[in-house]
Amino acid sequence: KSFPSGHTTAAFELGIAMFLVLNKKYSWVFPVMSVLVGLSRIYLMVHYVTDVLGGVVVGTFAGIMGFVIMNAIRKKTQNTKFAKFDLTEKFKKKKA
Repeated sequence: KSFPSGHTTAAFELGIAMFLVLNKKYSWVFPVMSVLVGLSRIYLMVHYVTDVLGGVVVGTFAGIMGFVIMNAIRKKTQNTKFAKFDLTEKFKKKKA
């Protein structure tokens, strides 16, 4: 048993980030799945409740901070050459 639960932390980090980024009609699914991961850790008796709650706090904070940082980067680079970079153009086959 470890504090915080790594599985719960990762699930909440991803779940909160996806909730903030995706269409609100479907994004609620991700936090619900995160809660189920946390509950499964308790049910399987591999973590204490406090471990899971710690994972919820750390994962939620990390998900929000990741979203905030990426928005800041996007805003800083929106009128630069970096913003116009399209990786798919690099892999398209050139016509002979």
